[in-house]
Amino acid sequence: HKVYAIVNYDRFSILPELLDAYTAMVQDLTDRFYSRVTRYTTSGFLKVKLGDALSRRLRAFIERRLEAARIARGPGALRCLAIECRHCATGAAQGCAGLRGNALLAESLAAGGLGFSSSQSRTHSDGDGRPISSRYADRREMLAFCEEVASHEGTTLEYITNGCLDSFTPEEIDLMTTMSVTAQRPLNWNVLTVDARSADRIEHQLSASSAAAAAGGQIVALTMPTLVPMNMSFRTHCALFLIPGWGDVMGLPQDERMAKLADPAVRTLLD
Repeated sequence: HKVYAIVNYDRFSILPELLDAYTAMVQDLTDRFYSRVTRYTTSGFLKVKLGDALSRRLRAFIERRLEAARIARGPGALRCLAIECRHCATGAAQGCAGLRGNALLAESLAAGGLGFSSSQSRTHSDGDGRPISSRYADRREMLAFCEEVASHEGTTLEYITNGCLDSFTPEEIDLMTTMSVTAQRPLNWNVLTVDARSADRIEHQLSASSAAAAAGGQIVALTMPTLVPMNMSFRTHCALFLIPGWGDVMGLPQDERMAKLADPAVRTLLD
């Protein structure tokens, strides 16, 4: 789904001959990813230079202060601080996102943010089915964010990786432990699926907490006090709705939904 976004143009520069190509790229990102976007910079010169170029194509404007941008965004909007860069959107340039990401994280935490949350799980994709940008982050970037979290009291970490679904690899446990130790904050992951048929998996996942404790960190598993398999049903609202192509069928009234699911042609499309 599309998101509300605030774009930080501080310390941004561009050659005049690249403006047209850049604004075309921004228009493409805006059309594909943003339901609404507000841009800001503290540079009056850049505001005029880039603002004019964007306004000709997008009818966009650039605020002079972050506070004004936040107000323009409107109440209840998703707090999404973005960088308009095609490479960052596709994960091709990790360093570009990381350099500005630290400053944006610091600004968010100083404004009262709870902490740093990220996902590198294979199940997390955007509305167009592409991997979300955090799945491209490397270890260096993740730990840089954790170092920033350590500078802000009362904060915490949250992290999701493939091992949350399956069984943690040694590399995943090491990264989670190092994140917690670096930030000197607890790190929670979700979700621990309690199932008597998977006792070994559960024991191994919980061993991450012991590994972190031995290194001076803290890893906490989140879980739901319910029998997870009972939640998955063609008759109820559940994760099946999130499978690409399934939403339209699963959103039908129950009788129509069951009829569609019984149709071989529909089943072929959903397979």
